[in-house]
Amino acid sequence: MKYNATTWPFTESPWTVTLTCNLLKVEWTEINDALCIISTLVGFISAYILPLVISTSVPIYTTLIVVQVMNATTKRSSIYYTGLLVAVVMMYIVFGVFTYFLPKGLSYTTNGEAYFFVYYHSQISCQIYRFSQAFSSTLFSNIFLGSAIDRTLTVYKPVLYANLPNKYARIFLAVIFIVTFTMALPFFILAGLIDIGDKIHCWFESKSEYLLFFRAFCSHLAPIQLILATLINLAFFRRILRSTKQDSSNKPANDADRTKIKGSLFLVINSSTFLIFGLPGSIFDTIKNAHMLGLINVNVDLYQNLFDLIWSIFLCRSTFDLLVGFFYFKPEKDMFASVFRKFTEFIRSVIKCLFKRGVHTVAPN
Repeated sequence: MKYNATTWPFTESPWTVTLTCNLLKVEWTEINDALCIISTLVGFISAYILPLVISTSVPIYTTLIVVQVMNATTKRSSIYYTGLLVAVVMMYIVFGVFTYFLPKGLSYTTNGEAYFFVYYHSQISCQIYRFSQAFSSTLFSNIFLGSAIDRTLTVYKPVLYANLPNKYARIFLAVIFIVTFTMALPFFILAGLIDIGDKIHCWFESKSEYLLFFRAFCSHLAPIQLILATLINLAFFRRILRSTKQDSSNKPANDADRTKIKGSLFLVINSSTFLIFGLPGSIFDTIKNAHMLGLINVNVDLYQNLFDLIWSIFLCRSTFDLLVGFFYFKPEKDMFASVFRKFTEFIRSVIKCLFKRGVHTVAPN
């Protein structure tokens, strides 16, 4: 069936930007002006910036993941970093592609002529979509927190934790996956296509108030995990700085000391910037959920658009993390070095094979 802005039966519409900005022609208000600007920004980022970020980052991250999985000598820090990359790739697909590019980006560039809302296709597609959102974003935050705990324990309790075999990191990572799956499962069970007024929305059943607030604080941008990770990374940085100063009192600081300081400072800055997105995002999501539960009365479209803007920028900043981490975060540098080493070995073997084949095919004089 061919829909238009009048007959569209769902809450999220391909004509959001057009309809929102058309309100200014009827009546100019600060709210309408803000809605038009924010929805236009979300549409522009979803249409033009996110596709570039995703098409650049996903192949790089996937290559790093494959190489690290095949590498038997992977360090503990690289094991956690590989888990983070898996979560990031999942977030790019679930949020970047199916939440922003296909429904919002396509409709923005085509003025509502082309769009794809995967979560409106059926009950099961809605359930899988909501579960995938919760699982990918919660997995990222849980691994981020878990790796911070492991890293800090190695400097505060080095005798117990510094020399643990890598298999324990893999076991811990598997436990994080299982815990995250359990945390995300209610989103699959309670999600569905429900009626909201005269529209249909992929949302959660009634009496799921606790799930909505759990979603705002422990899933999606997960500020609870990010706050804990930031505090733990600060403790890690403080410990590294103190031990480096003690060592430098006996001998000048060397490159290894400076690398440790740079790496730990990167972790603090990185987790802090995640928190900059996580806290406002959870606040906007909480306000929106409180409105939907009838606890307060606000312009829900404004807070939904603000939430979408934060998420779209959050996805774009991952490329910045990739670039900065290459210079300041040793596990990432080690992973790139491993990829480069594997690639050069492959090229050498190909050249050697071609050279041998060329020698054998040359006819004698």
